[in-house]
Amino acid sequence: MDIEQLGSERTCSAAKDNTMASPTTLRTPYENRLNLVKTTIIAHSKLDDEAANLLAIEVLHVLNSIPEKVR
Repeated sequence: MDIEQLGSERTCSAAKDNTMASPTTLRTPYENRLNLVKTTIIAHSKLDDEAANLLAIEVLHVLNSIPEKVR
């Protein structure tokens, strides 16, 4: 007797699983901080997205170089 013949049927198909799955993007704390700084720069300047992103990276790098006791 095969195990599949015991009357237990699969209730979920692979197709159903794929349609119900939503893409989940996990962002790191660094990415969250970078996005916050970038959107702030964009809101208060005339820089485009790419320039604001590069500036945000530099800003975070400088802030991270400040000793925590001083921050």
